Amino acid sequence: MAKVVRQVDQLRRIFVTRLKEGEIRHCGCGQPDCPTYMLTQRVADELNDARRRILTTFQSLYTSFDVGLS
Repeated sequence: MAKVVRQVDQLRRIFVTRLKEGEIRHCGCGQPDCPTYMLTQRVADELNDARRRILTTFQSLYTSFDVGLS
């Protein structure tokens, strides 16, 4: 489980880093609490890869976790 926690932290770090670098940006609607972001394809792929690793690791611990990993 500690590995899952580290992987989730890495996912968060990727997001924060790419936000600072400008590869992730707010949608531009002007609402301060808007949850919508715009991402480059490279960042979308990077985040999806990290998410896939997290889900795969979690599924190895909790085998009845039934989420498609494609």
